[in-house]
Amino acid sequence: MRRFLVGTLPVVLLMTTMFTLTFFRAANADFNEQINYQGKLTDTSNSAVPDGNYNLQFQLCADSGCSSVLWTETRTSTNKVAVTNGLFSVLLGSVNSLSSVDFSQSVYLEVSVGGTGSPSWETLLPRKLLGAVPSAFEAKKLNGKTVDDFAQLLENENISGAWNFGNNLSIT
Repeated sequence: MRRFLVGTLPVVLLMTTMFTLTFFRAANADFNEQINYQGKLTDTSNSAVPDGNYNLQFQLCADSGCSSVLWTETRTSTNKVAVTNGLFSVLLGSVNSLSSVDFSQSVYLEVSVGGTGSPSWETLLPRKLLGAVPSAFEAKKLNGKTVDDFAQLLENENISGAWNFGNNLSIT
């Protein structure tokens, strides 16, 4: 009996490890570099516009007058936006990437509507100041620490002397 247990123990451990590695994986969430934007289009009498596919243009601007445009995404042709009961939803950045936009400043959203046929643009006012989502507040930190808790080196900056980082790392 003892010989049987000794021989099967490695097999049981191997099977348990394989089961764990096969069915349980570490969670990994990719960052979606798009902004969900929803709106309602109405006519001059405040009634929902007719259902259809509308030309829409979105711009991110560095000022409320939109004199400094940071990014533009135009939805025409095959990229028109479906509108139902006046309501629409788009992921900004799905046609033109947002990766080059500097969000470390105030950013305003400008929306222009171009109808359902050949675009004749009308800018909707006022432009909207973008706010942060809750996860952005945590992204600004690393394990509860803010940027002020870390040392920073300037480009081509030299350091000298002995540096100790807790009891984990020492550089001389």
